[in-house]
Amino acid sequence: MKLRIMIACACTVASPMAAENRALIVGTQTYGDATELNAAAEISDAAEALEAAGFDVVSRVDADIDGLRGDLDALLTEDAPERSVILLTGLFANSGSLGWYLPGEVDEPSLATADSQALSLGTVMEVARRSQDGAVVLLGVGTAEADAEDTEAGDTPVALGTGLLPGLGDLVPPEGVTVITGAIPDILTFAEETLITRGVSLPEMLEGVSGLDAQGMLSPAMSFLPTEDVAPEEEAAAA
Repeated sequence: MKLRIMIACACTVASPMAAENRALIVGTQTYGDATELNAAAEISDAAEALEAAGFDVVSRVDADIDGLRGDLDALLTEDAPERSVILLTGLFANSGSLGWYLPGEVDEPSLATADSQALSLGTVMEVARRSQDGAVVLLGVGTAEADAEDTEAGDTPVALGTGLLPGLGDLVPPEGVTVITGAIPDILTFAEETLITRGVSLPEMLEGVSGLDAQGMLSPAMSFLPTEDVAPEEEAAAA
């Protein structure tokens, strides 16, 4: 497991009223001619686990770009959430320093047209950054090959135009945001079983976990979800 750690300051100022925790979970399982990357049931399991942990959850499978942008925009309420989780599974494209999440209906996006067809990962991370007590962006990367009869073995389900490469590229999380990447099954399992553990910091969660990479805010002094008997502002002050 690779950890790239930014110096984190746990100087969170608590708001007078408790804000809610929010999660957006998106899975694209169909690209082109019925290429399946993950089952809708797996997305549902992760959504139910986060909801049980106290998150207000919005989940989608095979959403178009307008639906994705609408769901992301819904996180931008006047009162910023206390904590956020944004989980995206599917295919990604990058230009090196910039990255995009590809919905199923993309049509050979290029560097010039990617913003109109796909969801900017820079925008996703900036939306997550508004969270008062930290945010986690989980990116599950698909590796499925196209199964259409007219494609050669090894071709990806999405053709990319000039200036784009498949994959995530170089991610630079803003302050307060942790980005965790890996294969789709590993990311969904982490969201469903590990991320919801109370009283445990993100570095502790990632110890001994194989197949996941993490970067951004990784403070061992502060748990992502506080224990039930400790107020978030008290834990932040102690850290």
